[in-house]
Amino acid sequence: MTRLRTSNLLLSFAGGAVALSLVGCGAVTVDAAPSALVESAYEPAGQNCQNGGAVITFGVDNNGDNDIQDAEITSRQYVCDGVDGVQGEAGPDGAAGQNGAAGENGADGATPLVANRAATSEECAAGGYVFMTGFDDGAGDGSTAGDGVLSDGEVDAMQLVCNGSMGANGANGANGTDGVSSLASARPATSEECAGGGTVLAWGSDLNRDGNLDAALDTEAVAGDSGVDAVDAVDVDGDGVFDTAIEVTGTRVVCDGVNGAAGAEGAQGADGAQGPQGEPGIPGVDGESVVATTLEVGDLNCPDGGAMFEVGGVTAYACNGADGAQGPHGEIGPMGPQGERGEQGIQGA
Repeated sequence: MTRLRTSNLLLSFAGGAVALSLVGCGAVTVDAAPSALVESAYEPAGQNCQNGGAVITFGVDNNGDNDIQDAEITSRQYVCDGVDGVQGEAGPDGAAGQNGAAGENGADGATPLVANRAATSEECAAGGYVFMTGFDDGAGDGSTAGDGVLSDGEVDAMQLVCNGSMGANGANGANGTDGVSSLASARPATSEECAGGGTVLAWGSDLNRDGNLDAALDTEAVAGDSGVDAVDAVDVDGDGVFDTAIEVTGTRVVCDGVNGAAGAEGAQGADGAQGPQGEPGIPGVDGESVVATTLEVGDLNCPDGGAMFEVGGVTAYACNGADGAQGPHGEIGPMGPQGERGEQGIQGA
């Protein structure tokens, strides 16, 4: 606020009548009663002054601090700026004046600084920050101008920004819809799918929760309308038709490879260990005895000798063949190398 000197104005206060001289802004000069004060301040545009202006406050300095406190105010007077007039036509440009001499460089101003720190629990119960502003001008004990650090003595203003308190827990949301199980299946491939045999794999979602992968089912029908394949659902696309869906979302055919050419026969493996003796067989039917008789050379039935077999009244002959003609002598072959000496035989009994 600015204190005003008044001129030719008589003011009445509870402390008496005083004469003030109004000559402009500055300290109040009281000619008679020092307890009367007048202060002025800028009034921004608003309810009191549409285009802004000044507010003049009148009061009595009851506590002698040379300042009007709220309890000491006796009245206020607003002096408002007038409405801007219509802008006149621009006048002709005047002749350019001669450049003045350059003024001296002004002293460098102090650098404005901003700093922050975490707020204490006494400052912010839920935590927060304290923001501090000021100039790096070396004000206060222990401060150094131009050091780039905002010391405590250089702080001109502080702003406390606290975190909000933790809100109450919200109500639990409704339970979500149960999901469907994923299923997989396998079946032998047909000859059309795999000429040499194979397997068809399928996977998908058990939409009707029957534990099987169905080829098609009424996913939009209400349970009971279409038999065991019906699913609890509605006409989700709004076309008035219960659409058919397939639980199988993917398949893959895995065919067996073609048989390769037969490999070369491997070497005979070593004899395996002898297996355990089998159980005795069922006794056979008693056979008839065979009587064998050796026949000498010159026998009527076997001139070159042989044998006669008699069984059950039946006689059979096994005759020796006649000697063939003697072949010519072959040439004597060369003598072969002498063989290695054999191992000594087992001594007889």
